[in-house]
Amino acid sequence: MDKKEIIQEAAAFLFSSKGYHATTIRDIAKYANVNVAMITYYFTSKENLLLEIIHNLSVAVEMIDKDMEKSCNYPEKKLYDFIHNTLDISKKLRNVCKLVLQLQMLDAGRDINKTIRKIKEKHYTTFLAVIQGTDPEEKWFGRNIYLYNSFMVLLWEDLTSETFDTKDNHLADISVLLYNYLNTML
Repeated sequence: MDKKEIIQEAAAFLFSSKGYHATTIRDIAKYANVNVAMITYYFTSKENLLLEIIHNLSVAVEMIDKDMEKSCNYPEKKLYDFIHNTLDISKKLRNVCKLVLQLQMLDAGRDINKTIRKIKEKHYTTFLAVIQGTDPEEKWFGRNIYLYNSFMVLLWEDLTSETFDTKDNHLADISVLLYNYLNTML
């Protein structure tokens, strides 16, 4: 891992555990075992460092979308793949996801808020494309956003627990639950 990645991982951990506003560049430098000048060289500011960290999540969400385009057309399997990919990314980028969850409750700045909103919109759009095979028309107004938010709450609950895991039986349970729920709403 190069120094830039080490700095990003240290910052993601500190931002998610101490909070973005409570973490200083000096804290990050100390935790990453680099000097402050190196952080300034790579990122110029704490906000740019945060944007770079959040960008990693944006790239991961784009990958989920691309994977869903290649996924099979069997709706239950496609939903399972979406859930599996989302949980896998959440596990790999756990601190980034926790940070984004925290930042949604704060006014972290226009650029940061805009970036987070774009990530959420992209992920939700992918979710809608995945479930489209189960019900092309939303007959209960707000059902899709309710279903998506329910899934995300389950994800965030797992993500913030100490025993976060992505076992296949857990994934199967969630995907079958969501798929059955979609079918009952037809």
